[in-house]
Amino acid sequence: MTASDFEQTRLRRNLLKLSDNPDTNLDYVSSFTATLQLADVGSPVKVTIDYVPGRHIVAPSVLTAYLESIESYQWDSLEHTASTLLNDFNNELVCRWVRITLALKTKQSKAQGIQTRCILIEDSQPGWNNEALISRIISDVS
Repeated sequence: MTASDFEQTRLRRNLLKLSDNPDTNLDYVSSFTATLQLADVGSPVKVTIDYVPGRHIVAPSVLTAYLESIESYQWDSLEHTASTLLNDFNNELVCRWVRITLALKTKQSKAQGIQTRCILIEDSQPGWNNEALISRIISDVS
């Protein structure tokens, strides 16, 4: 990572202004869905961020500014974008569990090939497990 890359990462992560979790004793899922316009992709990308907060939460207005900054970067792949989102959330929020989903619908017909591409990446804190909670999350990649 170059000094410039490090500075861009720091500036981007600084946009994730945090608030205290109102009840750190509870496991609950906070979910956000937005549309990204990534320059190299051509079609809108649906991003869904589901997370179980630890000590901190992020407000929707803060997340909007952060995602707008994501749109300003040149990405090698959707996987690179997804892993960057995951790493930023892990580093700033220190979630108990986080899942990032990116879904791209192309405007091609079935005869022309792939119509939907989905990247799903997740992580959790060591030892954290609440399968009953996670199993209730509805996943819609359309």
